[in-house]
Amino acid sequence: MYKTFLLNYLTQMIKQILFITFLIFSTLSSCSSQAPKSDDKYYEEFYENGKLKFKVRLIDGEKKGVGKTYFDNGDLKIESNYKNDALNGSFIQYFHGRIIKEVIYQNDTLNGYSKHYYPNEKLREEGNYKAGLRDGVWKEYEEDGWLFYENSYVKGEKKGAYTRYLPNGEIEIKGNWLNRMLDSSHTYYYNNEPYKWTFYKVRNDSLHILSGPSFKDTQDPSFKIIKEEEEYYYEINKKKRRLNWTTKEDFISNPR
Repeated sequence: MYKTFLLNYLTQMIKQILFITFLIFSTLSSCSSQAPKSDDKYYEEFYENGKLKFKVRLIDGEKKGVGKTYFDNGDLKIESNYKNDALNGSFIQYFHGRIIKEVIYQNDTLNGYSKHYYPNEKLREEGNYKAGLRDGVWKEYEEDGWLFYENSYVKGEKKGAYTRYLPNGEIEIKGNWLNRMLDSSHTYYYNNEPYKWTFYKVRNDSLHILSGPSFKDTQDPSFKIIKEEEEYYYEINKKKRRLNWTTKEDFISNPR
């Protein structure tokens, strides 16, 4: 009876050992199948100090997959994607561990939505690239996060609508780009509503008024200059305003 018990015990032990051996072998086989093949090749670049600068996998002699570029101190600088030996897909640039640029490449050319960031990780500007050039509406932000400008681009040049905003989100100016310059038809806003404005300029001790989008130069005969304690003022419509005597000009907005 004792021999029978011992034989059964040894049989069970052998089965358990065989089962554990099978599990270990299966796990090792699985891990080895996921690891890079021994014949995988990489394209690498190095700094003069010997540290890795850039690395990407080569398949059939072409760059493919994720490429990584490093600063000479070892910090990650760029994560890029390759297909058919060219940049294709997302391209992310870092500085001190923070993202400063996110763009899309198609066959080594910028093509798609782009975002650029300040060092504090706040959005700096965003817009679309088409065939390597800015296209459509691009938005620019101040470092504390509020939208400042919206500019329209056509084939990389500013063309079309232009809007400038105040920190509270209200529109300040609307205009249009023409031949890389803002044309004279821009409109100023007050409480998100257009308002009239007048630009006063002193010429030969007389006041000239450049009013409205036409900038038509007219002279106001009722204007007079007042000097008080080495400061110059002008009086118009019975209101006295300090005059910048260096530029001899002033800008007055007249909300509706």
